[in-house]
Amino acid sequence: MLETIILYAIAGIIAGIITGLIPGLHINTIAILALGIYQSQNIPPLLLCCFIIAMSTTHSFLDFIPSIFFGAPDPATALTVLPTHDMLFKGKGYEALALSVIGGLFGMIILAIFLITLANLITPAYTALKLYIPAILIIAIAYIIFKSKNRLGTIKIFILSGLLGIVTLNAYMINANYIMFPLFAGLFGMSNIIMSLNDKAEIPKQNTKIKIKTKGTIKSSITGFIGGLVAGIIPGLGSSQSAMLVQHIGKIKGARSFIIAVGTIGTIDIILSFLAIYLIGNARSGVAIAVEKMIETITPQTLQIFIGIAFFSAGIAAILTLDIGKLATKIIDNIDYKKTSITILILLAAMTIIFTGIYGIIILLTSTSLGIHCQLTGVRRSMLMGCLIIPTILFFLGI
Repeated sequence: MLETIILYAIAGIIAGIITGLIPGLHINTIAILALGIYQSQNIPPLLLCCFIIAMSTTHSFLDFIPSIFFGAPDPATALTVLPTHDMLFKGKGYEALALSVIGGLFGMIILAIFLITLANLITPAYTALKLYIPAILIIAIAYIIFKSKNRLGTIKIFILSGLLGIVTLNAYMINANYIMFPLFAGLFGMSNIIMSLNDKAEIPKQNTKIKIKTKGTIKSSITGFIGGLVAGIIPGLGSSQSAMLVQHIGKIKGARSFIIAVGTIGTIDIILSFLAIYLIGNARSGVAIAVEKMIETITPQTLQIFIGIAFFSAGIAAILTLDIGKLATKIIDNIDYKKTSITILILLAAMTIIFTGIYGIIILLTSTSLGIHCQLTGVRRSMLMGCLIIPTILFFLGI
């Protein structure tokens, strides 16, 4: 049985590589396909669940590659586009990728150390925090706005992005699995590429021989772990919102520290979303819902297998991410930046049409315009996360 479980995990790792490298191809899509296979074929649910968990864990590492090297962000990595973009133009794109991997691995180590403690604390913490999430978010956003230099501009961008998020998340004519792609591709991807088209810049040769400084790494990972813990447990609060709050409230300074924290958040969010099914009976993500539907009752023994698969996949995914990242640096070293940027713009538009149709294009154009406006007014682009923060607040208020 162990050999079969490992084979399904390896298949999940391969699927995670594909979903991580292709912008717009979300892990929820593959999870739904796996659920359909489970319902139509006589495959043990435990094996398919191992496939989904391995895929999700791998995806959380690989999805930094298109975000760093091609400016095509996944919702979980959107906020890293600007700092990684700057590092890319300093020849440190591979270092940015390595930092994200370190964040994910450190998060797994911290999780392993405190797993038993967390298992005992998560349920009461979830019960206590759930009712106060709107107040916590409102106070946090008010603090961020108060600390900003351009308060009126910050408020405007935050509210506009929130309205855009409300409209987008209620666009029922678009498949829910892909609804976030045009939104984030525009806010953080296309807007950034368009703004940099006139820079006449060339991507320098990327240095793959790097030395990661340990100073600040542990602190950033712990901060990211706390953010991932909140995102993985509290319904309606995802890794993107958590990353924004961690960036400001956690006082993370510097691109490197922030990338590590986001890497930690993304991986921990995925793992804890599965743990939440067992501890609080609440599936926190599309892939977790698929697992919950396959296995109605998760026993401690089943949970041990899931956690083991997650750690197994994380170790392999970390190595693969760094190896594939080296290939990406070779590709990007030998191409014209402007032509590449235009190609990426066309790719993002094409992926939007394929996954979301004409309605997705409307969202893409609107979100791109808002992203450009945010940069022109000098407002921190993290405020664009109002597209998720405001709908989250309304969700908890029952509106």
